[in-house]
Amino acid sequence: MAQKTWGSIVKTGAGVLHGWAGVAAALCCGGSLLPGTAGAQTPSPLAEWQYSAGVPLRAYFMPEAPKWQTALGMGFSFQPDYDGASTYELVPAPSFDVRYRDLAFFSAGEGLGVNVFHGRNYRIGLAATYDLGRKLNDNFRVTSRRRVGPTAEAKIFGEYVLFPVVFRLDFRQALGGGYDGYIGDASIYMPVAGSREHRFVVFAGPSVTFASGGNMREFFSVTADQSHATGLPVFDAKGGVRSVKFGISATWFFHDRWFVNGTGAGNHLLNDAARSPFTHEKTQGTFNFTLGYLFGGALP
Repeated sequence: MAQKTWGSIVKTGAGVLHGWAGVAAALCCGGSLLPGTAGAQTPSPLAEWQYSAGVPLRAYFMPEAPKWQTALGMGFSFQPDYDGASTYELVPAPSFDVRYRDLAFFSAGEGLGVNVFHGRNYRIGLAATYDLGRKLNDNFRVTSRRRVGPTAEAKIFGEYVLFPVVFRLDFRQALGGGYDGYIGDASIYMPVAGSREHRFVVFAGPSVTFASGGNMREFFSVTADQSHATGLPVFDAKGGVRSVKFGISATWFFHDRWFVNGTGAGNHLLNDAARSPFTHEKTQGTFNFTLGYLFGGALP
């Protein structure tokens, strides 16, 4: 009896997950329906996978992608002033996502790139992207340290679907500008709720961010000059695991091609990022809201 009961539960659960993943693929058929990107800070407290949520599931369920697929949107982001800040700000967050088949893409979150290798349950690619750095504002903890300028980045990434879970790994190397070194993310996420009838889907999953010494020093170190100017102790941040995150992304098509996307994430700084004298809060959160329109591709 117990075996039959558990077998029924597993079978039912697998069917539900398959349905949610199918809904996710259908809703993402016109491109990744992504949160907007704000110019206040990068890396964002959002988990990195949230900028491409659902994309690998399209190929898993839909063997032939539309030739062109575009999503445009505008919204806002409520986010920390900087990594480690205790203060928050509300900033505009435009979004765009243009894809050509399963070959190339141009989006606010993923940058300009190509899927060099791709199949039913994987994609590996290269992209040119950016880090907007850190602006100076009225917050003492920021003005007491040097501004970090925008930085061009070269990114390599890979995604693999072990149904219904999506594994993602990315590595971004600075090409000059605000910081040296690299930063990357390892992520796992999956659809956790959805309805084809009501045209909505929810993804959730954790992410780990790691960074080189060059990246960590630029954002979290206190130099001797800064120490003299501020009274803060000298601090030399080392490379390693920078933070852990957990994100939730929800998309709802409420009228034909119009949709809303709500995205939230918690970010907890670790190691030298947490120990830095510039870090006021180790745990932060962010919320993005986007109103968008889908061009091209099949209707969800």
